[in-house]
Amino acid sequence: MTTTERPLALVTGASSGIGYAMAAMSTRGTGKILFTSSVAALTPGPFEAVYAASKAFLHSFAEALRNELKDSGVTVTSLLPRPTDTEFFERAGKEDTRVGSGKKDDPAEVARQGFDALMKGDDKVVAGSFVNKVQGVAGRITPDTAKAAMHRRMAEPGKGGTSPAGDE
Repeated sequence: MTTTERPLALVTGASSGIGYAMAAMSTRGTGKILFTSSVAALTPGPFEAVYAASKAFLHSFAEALRNELKDSGVTVTSLLPRPTDTEFFERAGKEDTRVGSGKKDDPAEVARQGFDALMKGDDKVVAGSFVNKVQGVAGRITPDTAKAAMHRRMAEPGKGGTSPAGDE
């Protein structure tokens, strides 16, 4: 499976398998579902177009299901972390990008924030560092063309080694 096909397979699995869990939770009148999306869902993603689109799908899917299930006792939360210190960039062959070589959030902190939001029944959480939260707010008012240009600088292959904040 190629790196382009992998996100599509995950999206297909998430959207086809969730129906069984939702039905059981709805019947019980209680339940919680957490989708791991990404802040990449909120911006066009040059050099990561399939990844960003698949994360946008998951975020939209979570928000739609949340609305469908609003009176059932089942809550749906979308987790939107920024780059996290996992093997993601190595597996994706993205270590030579600014985002791949830059500072990343602690996975335990991201997981805790996602779990806390899930338990509170929040619709979404922009998890990770304070910087991520600021970027999440700024992203609501920044035009897509500007967000695409910023993402391009972060994700362009061969441009790693220098982080945008100068904190190599």
